[in-house]
Amino acid sequence: MPKNSDPSRRQFLRSVVRWAAAPALVGTVGAMTHRKGETCTNNTICRTCGVSETCGLPQALSFRDATGKENRHVG
Repeated sequence: MPKNSDPSRRQFLRSVVRWAAAPALVGTVGAMTHRKGETCTNNTICRTCGVSETCGLPQALSFRDATGKENRHVG
């Protein structure tokens, strides 16, 4: 096998892997940054929060499940 063909093959494989990984990386970053924009207004203390019955944040959903309150969040 000629020695000069091996580096070009490696370069080709590196390029293929990079171009295949690029869309996956962009998709992952995009999914991580795509948020509804909701933020907690009561420092994650749902029991004393006035909007905990309609809040869609995970800690509010967990609080409603734990306390048996109805899940009224739409979305």
